[in-house]
Amino acid sequence: MTYLSEALKKYYCKEGNKLVFQNKYSLNQLALEMWERLDYSGMDPSVLSRVLSGERLFTEIQLEVFCQILGLPFQDVEALNQSLHNSMVSRYGRWFSFSKLSLDTIDFIDSLLKTGQDFLENGKYHEANEVVSPVEDFLEKMLKNNTKTLLQAKICDQLSTVVYFKGKSVIAKSPAGRVLNDITLSVSKLKKLFSYFRNEQTEIRINSLLAHGNYIAGGYTNNSEREHLYKDAVKYGHRAFIKLPYSNFDKLLVMRVVTISTIYLQDELNFMQIKDLMLKNLKLFPKDQFFYGSYLFNTISNGMLLFRMSKSNKVRELSKKYFSKTLRGGHMTELSDIRSGLETYLRLGIKEDRIENKINRGLQIASEENYPRHFESIKKMASKLL
Repeated sequence: MTYLSEALKKYYCKEGNKLVFQNKYSLNQLALEMWERLDYSGMDPSVLSRVLSGERLFTEIQLEVFCQILGLPFQDVEALNQSLHNSMVSRYGRWFSFSKLSLDTIDFIDSLLKTGQDFLENGKYHEANEVVSPVEDFLEKMLKNNTKTLLQAKICDQLSTVVYFKGKSVIAKSPAGRVLNDITLSVSKLKKLFSYFRNEQTEIRINSLLAHGNYIAGGYTNNSEREHLYKDAVKYGHRAFIKLPYSNFDKLLVMRVVTISTIYLQDELNFMQIKDLMLKNLKLFPKDQFFYGSYLFNTISNGMLLFRMSKSNKVRELSKKYFSKTLRGGHMTELSDIRSGLETYLRLGIKEDRIENKINRGLQIASEENYPRHFESIKKMASKLL
């Protein structure tokens, strides 16, 4: 909870399973009214719900519109603004007004993006999005209102990063059947930004999201009807990979998407080329990227098993030895390893006494870390393996 979410409790009550505000609006009705008054952007029921639960904060303009709709008196408005101030100081270490653009504002947003990037590198996609999402509306307005080319380029780059983080968060929680539809907004925004400023990083982000989205839409199956999705995942993944520097963790992630999509396509020749390239270039990756390094090379090891290649364990051990084992993404590394292992067991028809323990551990992590798609995937495999 935040100071703001505690203060907001005064203006709604629970009636059954629904929240009802003091003007008799439901949560959906209030979110819709706010969305309309905010120029049809920056608000929906999920955003409002997360503000009420303390997962995120209102922006100043959002709080102002909230107060207007409920017709709150001056003293209540002042109290809520103070609660927002206290919440921002508590969360970010300082108060910042997103009402005008300045060098201080740009620097502060950069610091938020750095925090979000740290979360992303640890596999915490939802947390990365929550940190930066309050500045999205502000950046969109500033991009429209500023005509200075250099300033527009900086705002465009910051907004591109925020939208990308949101897309990654959406991908992490969307089910296979909906994921491409769910990332449409993020991809469309990135394409629009790319049309303003042909920034290579924005182009990479578009291809990265499309690669990951198409892979997940494949549904973790080699069904012939899903082949086009895996082919698109390989296509977009390659586009992102060749432009990403080895210092960027996303290079490991998009190649993992390409690798596993190649496995589902049963394209052994392409898989061998990927394996040889990754082993040849292993030492070009940063040694501290244990999470994403393990993610990729464990997938290569599992692919070698599926294609009946020798020395699969040697690849796994080689990557473990090279990448420094840190706390980065510990649970997500374990979860992805469990899921990949179960997929391999299922494809090869392997039965092991420890399978049940692995399944239970995977379900526990997926539940605790709020990854419903992984939970359902492991549950589905468990019904076939046990």
